Amino acid sequence: MTGAAWGIGAATARRFAQEGASIILADIDEPAGARVAAELREGGSEVQSVQCDVSSAADWAKLAALVRARHGRLDVLHNNAFALELSPAHLLDERSWEQQLAVNLSSVYLSVRTFLAD
Repeated sequence: MTGAAWGIGAATARRFAQEGASIILADIDEPAGARVAAELREGGSEVQSVQCDVSSAADWAKLAALVRARHGRLDVLHNNAFALELSPAHLLDERSWEQQLAVNLSSVYLSVRTFLAD
């Protein structure tokens, strides 16, 4: 589950944990992800938190290797990571625009490509 350290991602992780799922939380904010993982483990869930930049193919490869090593396969991929800078288009710098595209669009392609490659 990406973007699992805050908001909808953390809420979805809590729900999956209630249903008995084993979860790997992936977020660029590792300390926040670790806090959510600790909370879920206190409730008896099997959960691990890892730092992951979803715009990085290398990070997706590491995440896929972890999933396979720990669980053997992936049953559900919840792509929840999201980047948004609220700014009028003429004031938005190119780097921010590219980061939003990388997180909100390219990461979905990278995740599917990574997990369907096998």
